[in-house]
Amino acid sequence: MKRIYPVVLTLITAMSLQAQLTQSNHAPAAGDQYTTLDCGATGPGASGAGTVWNFSSVPTLTNAALLHSGVSVSSATYANATVAMGTSVTDISYYKSSANDLLYYGGNLPIAGYSVSINYTTAPAVYASYPMTMGTTSTAVIGGSINVTVPTTAAGPFTGTCRVIADGTGTLILPGGVTYTNVLRVLTSQTISATIILPVTVNQETYNYYAPTIKAPIFTIASTTLTSFSGPSTQTMVTRNKDAVGTATNTTGILENSAVKNTFSVYPNPSTTFVTILAHGADAAQALIYDVTGKMVDRASFTDGKAKLDVSEYNKGLYFFTVIASDNSKLGGGKITVSQ
Repeated sequence: MKRIYPVVLTLITAMSLQAQLTQSNHAPAAGDQYTTLDCGATGPGASGAGTVWNFSSVPTLTNAALLHSGVSVSSATYANATVAMGTSVTDISYYKSSANDLLYYGGNLPIAGYSVSINYTTAPAVYASYPMTMGTTSTAVIGGSINVTVPTTAAGPFTGTCRVIADGTGTLILPGGVTYTNVLRVLTSQTISATIILPVTVNQETYNYYAPTIKAPIFTIASTTLTSFSGPSTQTMVTRNKDAVGTATNTTGILENSAVKNTFSVYPNPSTTFVTILAHGADAAQALIYDVTGKMVDRASFTDGKAKLDVSEYNKGLYFFTVIASDNSKLGGGKITVSQ
C-alpha cells in the first residue's frame, strides 16, 4: 500500500494545480485594483492544452499606465449590477457575480472613432460559469439597448449572443521574458445586432490569459468591430498587467520611454477636505471630475501644474478625473476617493 501513496499524492497535487477560475479568484469585486500598459499588435496564438504562448518580443508602446479600480455600485441605469470596474468615466464595465457565474450588464465599448455605451436590460452576457477549467463553455442570448454619442447621437435596441470558452492551458511568456506556467486562456466572443437609425453589427473577441496567483488577466488581446452603413471600424487593444511583468529595470528589451509623460499625482487621497492634482510633464489646463455614473460633478483649472479641489461637499465614494489640455485634447486621468 505504501507504494500507492506517492501516486495518489501526485494525482491530488495535479488536481490542485489545475488551472481553474472561480468567483474568488476571477470575478471583479469592490476594492480590486490592477494596472495595465499598452502593447504592440499580436495574434492570440494556438488553443489547446500544453500550449506555449510566447509574447516576449511584443513591445510595450508606452509607460502611461491605466489603473483599473473596482467599486460597489447602485445605479439606476445598470440596476442589476453590483460592481463597476473601470479606468475613467469613458471606460467602465458593470458586473454581478455569484458562486456559479459572472454576469456582464454593459458599459463602454472601445471602438475607434465612436463613443458607444451598451446596456444589457433584457438579458445579460454570461462572462464565466464557475468553476472554469479547460473546455468549460457557456453561451447566452443577450439583449438590451445600445447608445452612440460620437460622431452622431442615436440609440436603439440590440439582440445577440455571447459565448465564453476556456480554450487553452499552458505557458505564457510575457514581454521582458517573465514566464508563467499553468495559465488558463479564456475566449469571450459576442455578436450584437442593433438598429440605430440603420442596422449595425458589433463583433467582439477578447482573449484573456490568467495565472493561478493573479486575479486580473496578465495579458489581453481584445478586438471590437462595428459595421454600419459607412463600413466596418475596428479597434484592437493589446495590454499586459504591469505588476505581473515588473518594472522597466528588469524588463530588458521592452520599448518603454523612461521619461514620465501625462501622469498625475493626487494628494491627499483619500481626502475629506481638499485634493491637489499634480501634472507631471503634461500641458494640463483643466481637470474634469465625474462620479461612478459618468455625471460630471466638478472641474478645476491648473496653475503651475497644480489643480486644487474642495471635496468637502462631495458624497463619500470613488470619483474619476480627466485632465484636458488647452486645446481640449485628453491627456489622461485617475481617481479620487472621498472618505467623509
